[in-house]
Amino acid sequence: MVCCHPPYCPEEFPLRGRPLKKPESFEQENFTGLYHKSQHPREKIRYLALSLLQRGKRTITEVAAILDVSRMSVTRWLQRYSQQGIEGLKEQPGRGRHSLLSPQQTASLKSLVQQPGSTH
Repeated sequence: MVCCHPPYCPEEFPLRGRPLKKPESFEQENFTGLYHKSQHPREKIRYLALSLLQRGKRTITEVAAILDVSRMSVTRWLQRYSQQGIEGLKEQPGRGRHSLLSPQQTASLKSLVQQPGSTH
């Protein structure tokens, strides 16, 4: 079925000609409030993206351009929200570079650094 409300249909998000259905709880979610509460920059961007989509005046492509991210990122965030709720938008542990030191080496280094009068 073709939507008669271009460029935005209240029931669907435009995505390269294929509609992406909104999750049922999408309209009730307070993404702006979550944005203000979050301390993590990447989470803030995700909340802001969904807040812009929620207002209904922007397409996925427009939101991606505003936030300087790819369309696929915005689409993935929306899909993760649809499947996992707010938890799907939160920053996952294990991101970033992993330490080259073993846990024993890390503990040893911490104890050396914390010793008073240490010149190491």
